[in-house]
Amino acid sequence: MKIFTESQRMFDSTFNKIIILLVVALLGKTLYTGFTDGFQSMSYFSVVILFLCIALFVFFRVHSEITSEAIKIRITPFNVFNKTIYWNEVRKVEVVQYSAIKEYGGWGYRVRGKGKAINPSGDKGLKIHLKSGNHILLGTRKADELAAFLKEIKR
Repeated sequence: MKIFTESQRMFDSTFNKIIILLVVALLGKTLYTGFTDGFQSMSYFSVVILFLCIALFVFFRVHSEITSEAIKIRITPFNVFNKTIYWNEVRKVEVVQYSAIKEYGGWGYRVRGKGKAINPSGDKGLKIHLKSGNHILLGTRKADELAAFLKEIKR
């Protein structure tokens, strides 16, 4: 059985890298201020929150697996989204170019009307039109490879 797999960091856009840089700078300032002025309980709390935010940026991943039987999508490490879509539930699929901000309000896991988007970064994705009338957009960095795979399995 042929399989297409892809794993992407959930927050891997340039904008998110800038946010991480700002968080690290804020952490550095908090630690420096703490060392010079003496730590207070709020400083410890701030450091813990900052480390948790950085961990989320580093560890959240979108895993996708497409076979001739189904499309499987998972967001780890907490299984925020874990779905298997069988081909008999799908009306059509297409590899599309989209505007994350205009169409979905940004990157990440988004819900808009009758659609969901799981778009870690970029502007290309697999749009899955379900027979129920809903759709799911799954961002990809391998659009050409994905299109060739879908053609190969005749989807």
